[in-house]
Amino acid sequence: MYEPRILLKGPFALDAFGLSVAAEPWRCDAAYEALVAEAWAKRVAAAAERNHTLWDGTHYRLTHLEDLTDGRGILRLGTAAFRHIATYRPLHKEHAARGLAPFHHISTAALLATADGHYVFGKRAINGAIDFIGGGFQPDDAPPDLARNVAKEIREEIGIASDRLGR
Repeated sequence: MYEPRILLKGPFALDAFGLSVAAEPWRCDAAYEALVAEAWAKRVAAAAERNHTLWDGTHYRLTHLEDLTDGRGILRLGTAAFRHIATYRPLHKEHAARGLAPFHHISTAALLATADGHYVFGKRAINGAIDFIGGGFQPDDAPPDLARNVAKEIREEIGIASDRLGR
């Protein structure tokens, strides 16, 4: 099973990294795509039962995890449909059996402090879990910009425009 691990510990300076984006999206063979379609259909149906809609847009993924280990270098990004990322955990054995590299999906998150010393958290629609404000890092805006993505997620999730955010 997927085991999270710490890649960097301590300060992380985004400007210490260059950025490259692969032109081609992630692809798999037809047999694996059929497995993904089946697993995705189950997720979509389960979400619909809760009056929730799943979005299957394009997300960024990190293609070379080893580039993060020393806190500088090139962030190499590729893209993948969210359905591939969302079905990775239940299909990880089939994924590995085909020699496909694991997904390293990039998400952004923010812990927001209010001017009066409180913090803002979100509540997940599906399971009610309390979480940071954030979401998937998507190629909606070019060039890729993590800070802009965080501001976009804050605007989408709680309606605060970026010009109202402090540092």
